[in-house]
Amino acid sequence: MKIATYNIQNIFYRHIDLVNMEYEQKFERWKDEFESLLGKQYRKDQDFLRMRELAYLMRLHNLARGSTKTIESDFFNKSESVSKTGIISDDWQAKENTCTVPIPLKALANKIKVISDNNPEVLLLQEVESRASLIKLNELIYKEKLELGYREIIHLDGNGGNGLGMGIMLKDGYRIRAIQSFSSERDIDGSFLFTNDLQSYKVETPKGQFIYILCVQLSSDSVKENIEKRTRQAKLVSEEYEKLRLEGNDYIMVLGTLNAPRYSKSISPIFNTDMINISELSNFEAELDTGMDTGYYRMGAYRKGVNVEQHDYLLASPGLFSKVSGSGMNRKAMWPTKRPIWETYESIQQERDSASEHPLLWVSLNLNRSTSAAKLSA
Repeated sequence: MKIATYNIQNIFYRHIDLVNMEYEQKFERWKDEFESLLGKQYRKDQDFLRMRELAYLMRLHNLARGSTKTIESDFFNKSESVSKTGIISDDWQAKENTCTVPIPLKALANKIKVISDNNPEVLLLQEVESRASLIKLNELIYKEKLELGYREIIHLDGNGGNGLGMGIMLKDGYRIRAIQSFSSERDIDGSFLFTNDLQSYKVETPKGQFIYILCVQLSSDSVKENIEKRTRQAKLVSEEYEKLRLEGNDYIMVLGTLNAPRYSKSISPIFNTDMINISELSNFEAELDTGMDTGYYRMGAYRKGVNVEQHDYLLASPGLFSKVSGSGMNRKAMWPTKRPIWETYESIQQERDSASEHPLLWVSLNLNRSTSAAKLSA
């Protein structure tokens, strides 16, 4: 069986506050890149193309503040058709809503491609706006072959109220037998501990075996207060993991967006347990960086030759790790903003085509294996 985790950064629409925040973070990088290209004495065709894209991106913020549209659940009743050039037809009747911005069609198509290329039996998603979006996503992935798609689809919202809920989708034969949300957990000041959530699932396989999955998204801001909050969130994750271990459960997985590199003190409570990071496996599959970066291992990166800073994780208990038969990541739908550079899908022609700023991580398990084939890289 294959389990995957993917911070999809919304499916059909994204809250305007998130778009504005991400714009502010990216604007300085875009401006510096534009000025660098402008200062070149000789510019190639691709330089002019990139300058036009950057000029567009730097205007995007003001456009987003204007008339925007959102795709809501009742919207899906209008049209089921698929356009020839994208995924969604132009006759969709979205409601006017200045709180959300639609995801570009090419980005949506690449989200679908990432998931369909990996085709996990159990898929966990972060930053999902609604269950209706998950249902429609499943229909778009499997189209006329819905019997091959996901049979159980669950969505639980977080505390932020901005469409950053979590979803889990399971194929036929896999069932959720228990679910728990920690969204009501309180911090030391009485506020909610999680902006998003920590969710616990007890998943039963077709052969009656059980896997416990803790799916989490920790605070992302780098200010001192949120780093301290992230540490307290990580502590609760580790406590819930240890509780499951003490209850005699051997098959446990912690996955999601921890929003900090491995060496960060703020997520150390999680790594102080006996969990094993799947990306450290010797046979971990990933698109390697090009050029000199292929043989380089940057601090905080996933591994040698995969030098994007790791914020997403897939961790396994020792018992479950012994059943790992393969693992990897798909970052072909991510836009390389600067070094390192790696191979992307041909459909990724510009930054706004990217499916997400996060890779999909996956692990294959053989629960009937008696001995472990998984080995950590040196």
